[in-house]
Amino acid sequence: MRAVTPPVRPQPDAAAELEALFAAMSDVILVLDVAGRYVKVAPTNSALLYRPAAELVGRTLHDVFEPALAEAFLRHIRTALERRETVHAEYALPIGGHEVWFAAAISPLGPDRVVWVARDVTERRRAAEALRASEQRFRQLVEHSSDVITLLGPDGTVLYASQSTQPVLGYRSTENVGRNVFELIHPDDRAAALELFGELMQQPGHLVKTELRALHKDGTWRRLEAVGVNRLDNPAIGAIVVTYRDITERQRTEQDLRETLSLLNATLESTADGILVVDLAGRIVSFNRKFAELWRIPDSVLEQKNAAQTLAFVVEQVAEPEKFLARIGELYARPEASSFDVLTFKDGRIFERLSQPQRIGGRSVGRVWSFRDV
Repeated sequence: MRAVTPPVRPQPDAAAELEALFAAMSDVILVLDVAGRYVKVAPTNSALLYRPAAELVGRTLHDVFEPALAEAFLRHIRTALERRETVHAEYALPIGGHEVWFAAAISPLGPDRVVWVARDVTERRRAAEALRASEQRFRQLVEHSSDVITLLGPDGTVLYASQSTQPVLGYRSTENVGRNVFELIHPDDRAAALELFGELMQQPGHLVKTELRALHKDGTWRRLEAVGVNRLDNPAIGAIVVTYRDITERQRTEQDLRETLSLLNATLESTADGILVVDLAGRIVSFNRKFAELWRIPDSVLEQKNAAQTLAFVVEQVAEPEKFLARIGELYARPEASSFDVLTFKDGRIFERLSQPQRIGGRSVGRVWSFRDV
């Protein structure tokens, strides 16, 4: 039997194969010697060459670049050869009228040569610069906000606190980092805060609002209004974000206002005069029970808070309704005017009527009527 010889397959041309390999590469590949002379320029991405390959081979870095840049490149070459290790560098070159950033790896190639592989990282660098600018803008917004922004870990550990922490609670922004936030919450508010925190942990993106007391560095307790959002599933944040503000003074003001209103109401109800307050739009702002009793107005009418309806009810009681209405019209036409007169009723009763403008901040906002049965 005759042995069967397998057909000889044609071997690919090595030069063509290498050329195809280079054509598929986007990096710039150079070979330079210890003196910074271009020995070879691989035909990879000619669009990223500082000069055409024919103008580089045989020339030195000092022939091609300005002295400072040439010296910087030469130092990278010498460092790679001296240490016998790859050196990394980033630099920018004007290519085709645009600034192009390169990330280069310079590796030893024999005793006195290096291979210089440079990759275009312009887009990556622009993205990084845009991110840094965005982070800087965010930090400026955060650090100049009067509200405090705090990032908490899943166990309540403080990971970050903005600069506003100091004016609000007296601590430096880094002073409580690593501390459990619940140590700063008033014992009477801690259980409710822990419950809300647990609720946040169960629902990514969930938001809760609350008011609680927190320990100031001076040992006092401050009332805070806080908003928490679960951002643990956001890779860029990975934390519970809590924003809070000090409402201690606001609550004191509100309490003072409540006490003042309570005192005012008590005074109004204890006076022998009937008091009615009407705003410029004709809405009843306030009245005391004595006013309702003197004019015998049912609650169903006063509950409407409508001065016109109330006036329609009382005008039938006075002896001179036209004169009564005319005087009211004159006073509403002159918001700054005051008046005192006497009203006679059909049933024989006589009232003294005093009317003065109601002022807030020096501006008339309504009218106060006072009636006394004489």
